[in-house]
Amino acid sequence: ALANCEALTEVVFEEGMTAIPDNIMRNESYTSHVKKVELPETVEEIGDNAFKGNGELETDRVPSKTEMIGGNAFDGCASIESMEFPETIKEIGNSAFANCTSLQTVTMTDNAEEGYEAKIGNLVFSGCTSLASVHLSENVVSLGARFIENTAVNSITIPKNVRESGMLANGVSPSLKYNGALANCEALTEVVFEEGMTVIPDNIMRSESYISYVSRVIIPSSVLSIGENAFIGCDNMTIYGYTNSY
Repeated sequence: ALANCEALTEVVFEEGMTAIPDNIMRNESYTSHVKKVELPETVEEIGDNAFKGNGELETDRVPSKTEMIGGNAFDGCASIESMEFPETIKEIGNSAFANCTSLQTVTMTDNAEEGYEAKIGNLVFSGCTSLASVHLSENVVSLGARFIENTAVNSITIPKNVRESGMLANGVSPSLKYNGALANCEALTEVVFEEGMTVIPDNIMRSESYISYVSRVIIPSSVLSIGENAFIGCDNMTIYGYTNSY
């Protein structure tokens, strides 16, 4: 709807809106000059591709009631420097913030409600080349495949409640190669599994198509089992475990 509007620099979504429509500001064939977008606190959902390709858009947060951010919602928003997610987040879709090349820090806020869960899709921060810090909330239970690939993140803590890793295949059958949440992260050298985790998820660091540069993996004493293919292809790592941790 708002593509190819060269004079447009500000967009205000009216108070009371609960869902930002899919593709509303999608801009792939034209240059967008929108710098400011006002989202009301009533927003609970941001649609697929809603702000894709808005390279000059500057924002550092989503509304406090946001539960779902759609696939590719902010893909290519190259002027975003930081992003803070509220405690209400339940799902961040595939490639939602991919190619946000100025993004440096990501922070998710914990939700104290018992049983509250959040899921992060595949490739969510792929290509965010300036991203150096990612703080995941205690509510995260699922991490998508290669969700921080091609970033500057060198250390990450995996929350204790994560129980599932996404997986993407590369190649052509029958020679398919599979890669998990922490694959294709050239800057990543340290992975810390949070104290309290009991099971290292299947495929979490599986890296068959890429070289893994992770050299230090810390497994807490609470871990009772390690999932299938959890560390396959991680040829450079040393595990720092504790008694009864595996």
